[in-house]
Amino acid sequence: MRLDIGQDRRTESATVRLEAEADLPTEFGRFKIAGFRSVISDEEDEEFVALIKGEIDAAKPALVRIHSQCLTGDVFHSLKCDCGLQLRRAMQMIKAAGAGVIVYQQQEGRGIGIINKIRAYALQDQGADTIEANLKLGFAVDAREYNQCAEIIKQLGARRVRLMSNNPDKVLALRNAGLEVVERVPLEIKASPPAFRYLLTKADGSSAATKQRLSSGGVVLRKLFALVLILPNLPLVAERDRPPALEVVASVELSRYSGKWYEVARLPNQFQKKCAGEVTATYSQLDDGQLKVVNECRQQNGQIARAEGRARLAGERRPNSKLKVRFAPAWLGWLPTVWGDYWIIALAPDYSYSVVGSPDRKYLWILSRTPQMDEAVYQRIIEQAAAKGFDVSRLVKTRQSG
Repeated sequence: MRLDIGQDRRTESATVRLEAEADLPTEFGRFKIAGFRSVISDEEDEEFVALIKGEIDAAKPALVRIHSQCLTGDVFHSLKCDCGLQLRRAMQMIKAAGAGVIVYQQQEGRGIGIINKIRAYALQDQGADTIEANLKLGFAVDAREYNQCAEIIKQLGARRVRLMSNNPDKVLALRNAGLEVVERVPLEIKASPPAFRYLLTKADGSSAATKQRLSSGGVVLRKLFALVLILPNLPLVAERDRPPALEVVASVELSRYSGKWYEVARLPNQFQKKCAGEVTATYSQLDDGQLKVVNECRQQNGQIARAEGRARLAGERRPNSKLKVRFAPAWLGWLPTVWGDYWIIALAPDYSYSVVGSPDRKYLWILSRTPQMDEAVYQRIIEQAAAKGFDVSRLVKTRQSG
C-alpha cells in the first residue's frame, strides 16, 4: 500500500516533500515508514520520518505523537530522560488503537544537536539543570519548531488529532499550524531516579506562559509549582520501584456489579496458563459484606476448572472499586500475601463491561456481560489501558462460544 499524498493534501507553499516509503515490521506490529525532506533552502539537509499505522481519516481524530530525536534515550536507553520510553509507549498505544501517526524529527537536545547535548550533559554533571545548561551554552531553552511536523501530519490526511504528549506547548503549536487538537493524551512513564531532576526541570520551564506568570514569585515558588505539576506522574525517589498511581473508578454499585462476567482478554498470568477458553467470573454478595467469587474456564483437555474465592474492600477509606481477592483456603485468610489486588479501573455506565487491573500493571482483565464485545469498544478500552501504563501488546484474547 502506497501513501496517498495527492495535490489535495499539499499546498503550493509546502515546505516538506515525501521522498521514500516502505513497510516496517516492529515488535508493536507493522507500520508504514515514510521519509520526508525539508525543501526550505537553508534547511534542505533536515529529514523527518513518519510511522503510520492503519487508515488516517480526516473526519476522525487521529492518535498522533511528535517525537524529537533523542539518540541517548531512544537508542542508548539513557536514564537521564524518559524519551525512549515515551516513544515505545506511543507505538504501543497506536498498536492498541489500530491507527495513528508518529512524526520523528531531527531536533536532538531540544534543537541544539548531539554534540552540544553532550556538552550540556557535562554541565549537568557539574550541577546545572537542563535549562541552565542550554542557556550557558548560548542556546534558547527550547529551540524546537513543529510547523513542518504539522505539515507532514496534514499531508498524511489528518486534520483532527489526539496528541500524545506531556507538553502543552505542542498543543498550541499544532493549533497555530491549523490542526484541531481535540485532546492531549498524557504519556505516563515511571521515571528512574536520574530522570527525576530532568522531568522536574521540564515541568518548570516547558511552558513559557506559566513561567512568566510565576516569575514574580521567585525561583523557589517556580520550583515548588513544578514539583506539584510533576509529582502526580512520578514515584518518589525513595519509592522508585513503584509505577505511577493507577486511577480507579470512583464508585461501584456492588449489587449491579454482581452476576456473571465473560473474560474478553487478559494479560498472561501463571494461574490461568491452563485455561484454553470459556473463562467466566461470577460474583454474588454475602451477608458479611464480602463478595463470593467463582471463576471457571475450559482447560486444554476439555475439562472445566472451577475456583471459588472471596473479595473484600481494600480498606474502609478507599473507594469500593479497590478490592482484595483471595482463592486460598479461608483459614489462610489472615495472611496479607494471599489477598491479591483487584482494582476496577474502567466500568461502562450500564455495567456492560469492566476493566480490572493491579496497581503494578502485571495483571489486566477485560470483562463483558456478553461472550463477545464490539470491536470498537474493545479498541477504545485497550487504548485507555495503554495510556494507564499496561503493556497491551501482550494481551491475549479469550475464546468464548456464543
